[in-house]
Amino acid sequence: HGWSYATDFLGYEDENSGSAIKSMMHFVRRKRLIRYQQFDINLIYSSDKLTCSYCDIEEIDRLSTTLLEVLTTASLKKHPRFISVPKVNSLKYSLIEAFNFSKAEPIDDYTTERILTLLEPFISHGPNAWTMASAALGGGNTTEYFGKRTVEILDSFSIYERNEISKLIIRKFDKNYTYHCNKINCKDECVFSPMLCPNTDCGVIFSKKWADKHDNICPQKIIDCERLCGEKVIRRLHNSHLETSCSLRPMKCPFNELGCSVVCAHRSLQDHLDQYMQSHLLLSLTRVEEQQTVIVSLHRRINDIETKIKEHDTAIIGSSTAISSAIAVVETNNKKQFKALHDDISKVDSKSTRHITDIAGELRGEIAKIKRSLSEIIPKK
Repeated sequence: HGWSYATDFLGYEDENSGSAIKSMMHFVRRKRLIRYQQFDINLIYSSDKLTCSYCDIEEIDRLSTTLLEVLTTASLKKHPRFISVPKVNSLKYSLIEAFNFSKAEPIDDYTTERILTLLEPFISHGPNAWTMASAALGGGNTTEYFGKRTVEILDSFSIYERNEISKLIIRKFDKNYTYHCNKINCKDECVFSPMLCPNTDCGVIFSKKWADKHDNICPQKIIDCERLCGEKVIRRLHNSHLETSCSLRPMKCPFNELGCSVVCAHRSLQDHLDQYMQSHLLLSLTRVEEQQTVIVSLHRRINDIETKIKEHDTAIIGSSTAISSAIAVVETNNKKQFKALHDDISKVDSKSTRHITDIAGELRGEIAKIKRSLSEIIPKK
């Protein structure tokens, strides 16, 4: 935790509080220290009553992970919204009590799953952990919340503490000595003593008992090529070696497309090419002759196509000329027809005009006669 500042040391429990009497020229700096509590395994159960100085590392890892998951589940059941160091310590105490180390007997069919049955009363106490997590999130992502709670617990339930409790569980309950030996103070002679993989850049630590098992799968082990080409390669690069650089990898003859069906080792390919040089030349000549025949045939087809194109061009030109002539004739005829039609319209228009003028004159004469008749009939005032 970083430094915080105040005017004095009053109200230490609340970092935002403090006396406001002094000015900002007078202040103090303080830092909260947190102490984590770890269980002393020897106080839980005396190691003098147990055999083996070591236990199987893989089983320790499995148990360590299981203990963390169990404690996380229990914390979500009992404290779904908030967890603190004292609360975690209280849950750890209850977890250890669930094993009842002082009175419990070894188990014949020891497995990690069998150990979980001893923790059922501890796990099943309280409501479902997922239900509580979902309620705390308001129906949100419970898996993410579970992971977040696990991270919060890690500081108060360290890997060292989990491993030590796991060792105690194995030494107490593994009756058939599957994951630990039956000797007291066996120390480095123990088949379960930790061993660092000797292969460069591997870094895996395992129990000595499983050295051969790891050696058979270690990705960093240098092994002989399975084709016995004479090269040594790192196991994780072995497949790449077989495909790209092994001198015994199968190779098709470069003249495969020309008819040579031989497949030989990469290192023997040059010998094959030297030995069958004449055969390969004959295959090449045969292919060249075939290609020449094809080329001649293609030339013929090209000439035929060009001749047909010229014929089509000539026909098109002739058709274009005929079409142009037809268009000119149509245009000439249309002009003559248009002129005749125009003359006819002009004649009709002229006649209509004269006829209308005559009718209008007659109507005006009749109107004048009518007016004279009316003037004679109607007396003047």
